[in-house]
Amino acid sequence: MLAPCAGTVKRAVGDCDLVMVLGLLGAPLVSLQLWRMVHGKPVVVVTQMMPKELESGRPRWLRLVKRVLLGRRLDYVAQTRATVETLRHLYSIPVDRITYAPFTPALQTSGEMVNLRGSGCVRIAPKGELRLLFVGTLHHLKGLDVLLEALGQLQAERFQLTIAGVPPVDEPQYWEELRRSERYRAIEGRIHYAGHLNPHELAAVYREHDVLVHPTRKDVWPKVIEEAMSFGLPVITTTHCGSGAELVKEGKTGFIVRAGDALALRGAIEKLVEDRKRLAGMRGYLEHHWDRSARRAEETRQISGLLNRILATAGGRWRTN
Repeated sequence: MLAPCAGTVKRAVGDCDLVMVLGLLGAPLVSLQLWRMVHGKPVVVVTQMMPKELESGRPRWLRLVKRVLLGRRLDYVAQTRATVETLRHLYSIPVDRITYAPFTPALQTSGEMVNLRGSGCVRIAPKGELRLLFVGTLHHLKGLDVLLEALGQLQAERFQLTIAGVPPVDEPQYWEELRRSERYRAIEGRIHYAGHLNPHELAAVYREHDVLVHPTRKDVWPKVIEEAMSFGLPVITTTHCGSGAELVKEGKTGFIVRAGDALALRGAIEKLVEDRKRLAGMRGYLEHHWDRSARRAEETRQISGLLNRILATAGGRWRTN
């Protein structure tokens, strides 16, 4: 596996003044390290999500290998604050070699969702059931089973859950087993399964709900969080969601709970069940302060600045036209 990667890397490095790597890849990163030492070409690693909690749980030998590789003379673009903290404190990367550039995906679907938002979002009722929404692939990593376990600990008449999404074509068993499980059947009367939705249908669903719950076990930057917030929905997500720490202001635009912790998830949901005034305040804040354009401008500025600094040493300059 290493030989083909090395050949590809050799051709790329030979033709370029600077090499950028998206993500902390295995064999390609090793190859780049070797060729960087031979050719002296600068290497910039762009990584979007490295939560310290998740990295600390990796095998010790793997962390040691990463420390050796990452400790070489590389520059890093960290696209979440959690990644900055992990690089600094877990892998001892000097702060002057880390550029924080907040990640903002230019996804057509997310942009379309924002355009479909229109003006004004549906206001929540002061009483009655809390309208919860889950949007995503029905896969183990998305943590829907944790959400069902959490809801099983609440009084059924206090919530309604809509599930929008379908299982992967090559891995349908998670959803099939979940629908047959006791935790699903116990609250089945409070669940509406919407399946796959097109952008117009999904926009309507966002307008009809109060809160997005994204109980992921591991996610870099799920677009559903940005979509939901653009519609004024507070978000409850986990410590293993890259965009959670970036976008969710604890207690102000949502809550972040420990991944896989059904009890903590239930507690976050219960806060909004009990305090509709707080929920209304969160939605009002999002409607007046949500803006993706500022994040995209900052991302572009930081990355362009880093590339210009690196290339300036070789007499070149990065252009963003």
